Amino acid sequence: MKKLTKYLYYISMIAITLWVAYTKGWILADFEMIKPKVAIEMINKDKNITILDVRTTQEYNQVHLPNALHIPLDNLAHNLNKLPKDKKSLDIL
Repeated sequence: MKKLTKYLYYISMIAITLWVAYTKGWILADFEMIKPKVAIEMINKDKNITILDVRTTQEYNQVHLPNALHIPLDNLAHNLNKLPKDKKSLDIL
């Protein structure tokens, strides 16, 4: 029983560490995190940026950025064709 408790403890610690790393974008994330102030500066400088809002329709209707493209996350895979193809990609350093 003591061995089982020990293994469960280590598995739990590994799971928590992986969860924190994933939610922080350190692993398994194909995106860069930027601060809101930097995002605002980028939007103001480059009018060729698409803002994709993936929140629920209810959340989007409460408040959203002007000209944001709304595709709820649950529907994103089926609506990728709605994303503009003529926008240039922007790499965030």
